[in-house]
Amino acid sequence: MFALSLVVFLPAIAVAEDDEWMGPDKFLHFGASAILESAFYWTLRDGVQLTKVNSLAVSAAATLSLGVAKELSDETFSGKDLTWDIIGTGVGTIVWAVIDRRNERLIVTVSSSFAGVEYLRRF
Repeated sequence: MFALSLVVFLPAIAVAEDDEWMGPDKFLHFGASAILESAFYWTLRDGVQLTKVNSLAVSAAATLSLGVAKELSDETFSGKDLTWDIIGTGVGTIVWAVIDRRNERLIVTVSSSFAGVEYLRRF
């Protein structure tokens, strides 16, 4: 529903023409999105006790919603700012997906057999 309304109302929004891909505010969009995604993730993971996957999904959606809302509230809509918001959110999501290893088990099974005797050890 939100995406549909964005497509319907986007043509009526003034679009920034002199916006550069590496403009001075792009790092701020990237950094703010990565930090917000991290804050949402840890709040959901530790405070609300959601699973890792749910925390990642909800925090990414919330961060992207804030980025879209910010762009819609600006005088001129910048797709490049929104792109940097998406990249920052994606990087934050990937970082936490990789480094948060709580409640994940790595099971390594070593087995060997010699002369009919089998050895099995789980770590």
